[in-house]
Amino acid sequence: MTYDEMLQRLFALRRFGMSAGLEGMHGLLLALGRPERDLALVHVGGTNGKGSTTAFVEAALRAHGLVTGAYTSPHLLRFSERIRIGGVEIGRDEVAGLAERVLAVSGDATFFEVVTAMAFLAFAERRVDVAVVEVGLGGRLDATNVVERPLCTVVASVGRDHMDILGETLPAIAREKAGIWRREVPAIFACEDDEAAAVLTGGSCAGRGRRRRGWGATSTTAGCRRWGWRAPISGATRPWRGRRSWRCRRRCGHRRGRSSRASAACAGRGGWSG
Repeated sequence: MTYDEMLQRLFALRRFGMSAGLEGMHGLLLALGRPERDLALVHVGGTNGKGSTTAFVEAALRAHGLVTGAYTSPHLLRFSERIRIGGVEIGRDEVAGLAERVLAVSGDATFFEVVTAMAFLAFAERRVDVAVVEVGLGGRLDATNVVERPLCTVVASVGRDHMDILGETLPAIAREKAGIWRREVPAIFACEDDEAAAVLTGGSCAGRGRRRRGWGATSTTAGCRRWGWRAPISGATRPWRGRRSWRCRRRCGHRRGRSSRASAACAGRGGWSG
């Protein structure tokens, strides 16, 4: 089939809605040989800013000499914008070939599930060093949420979006977005609402972990609550302990070696904790 004919088949698929689980997506990837298991992946979600965050992360990794893949949605002008390798959209012939292979085993998969499988397949076959993948909707039940252990997970923001699907309150929406968290995998998030932030810091997507006034999802975290980076502070990641972001330093006056009183005051304002 030609590129245009393949696009017609893709756009004829069911476009919207979330499945009751990820079994269908796992089955589709299984039929393709589980390409997602070969990927080192950064997973980016959030209400607003996830597309730009994906672009920033991909560009930074590429600037350091890595071969990158980027998967974003929706496209603005061309379908091929959704899948980029090394900063360049994949070609029309490659789109047609990927779509033909995925559609052959797709069953009743949705449009987004098929395109996500195409992206994973392209990244695996091109042997990218890192793939930066944007969540489509929510997180917990999103078709992109099938990688068992990503390098890092990000929630760029939490706001009132798709409330008929994700929930009517910010904590409920945050819970869906935190579904991409993985135990002992670094996580970064930005959230101005205290109740939603409490959900994001309260534990992994399975609801486990100690609740702390800080960034992240694993049982032991450190970070600046509003502006910083969150990472586990044990084992190989211990060098992150005590590292403040520049915004935390500027707004809260933090420097290394400041007194515990200053740190406590910052934590009380929603700044550093850990």
